[in-house]
Amino acid sequence: MKYQKFIDDFNDLILRQEGKFFPLDFIHGFLTAILVSPEFISPNEWIQLLINKNTEFKSKEDAEMISHNILIMYNVIKESLETRTFFTILHKEDEKGEILDAMLWCQGFVYGAEFFKEDLVDLMALEKQALRDIMAIYYLADPKHKLNTIIAKQTNLENEDKQELIDELPAIILALYEFFQGIEFDDFEEHDLIPDQPGTIKRKTPKISRNDPCPCGSGKKYKNCCGKNVT
Repeated sequence: MKYQKFIDDFNDLILRQEGKFFPLDFIHGFLTAILVSPEFISPNEWIQLLINKNTEFKSKEDAEMISHNILIMYNVIKESLETRTFFTILHKEDEKGEILDAMLWCQGFVYGAEFFKEDLVDLMALEKQALRDIMAIYYLADPKHKLNTIIAKQTNLENEDKQELIDELPAIILALYEFFQGIEFDDFEEHDLIPDQPGTIKRKTPKISRNDPCPCGSGKKYKNCCGKNVT
């Protein structure tokens, strides 16, 4: 499929930076949060969280192509939300593709959601189902975080199948988008999604450890930079 080729090419471009830039699934999660936001967030505000003067690239051409591809992905996600065909981009954990890992995607979403975290908190206070669904994202982003563990226990998330939670992500995102955009929806119930969407990428690099240098190029540890917002 055409978009799957874009995903594969974009992923190869990022991998060429040798771990000095955010993984593709993290970027997709981040852009999804930006577009789910109840208020429009200008690219001038969010692009600097992904690319700044300290970000290192292999070449000027790579830097320009990555910036270009980020904007393409932004527009594709926007259209998929508007047409209710949204799907997540996740890494395959094995050659068979049987195990999907949503941690980095969810971490990217949490990073972008800092722009409207108060709105999420307000929504979770109003809707029990929203509390469970939003916390599913935070729990998948960092299941060992103390607060996430407590709320996961309260909402029974810790007893739910991880793969089933991952499979629910598109429906959760669409429900959040529709709620914040004032579109009628059915209490966070599962939406009808177009099947067999592309969106898996083979992991060729290790996950980001909290003590690793942050991919944004700041020189700080991930936990003290972009990772500090993953709660």
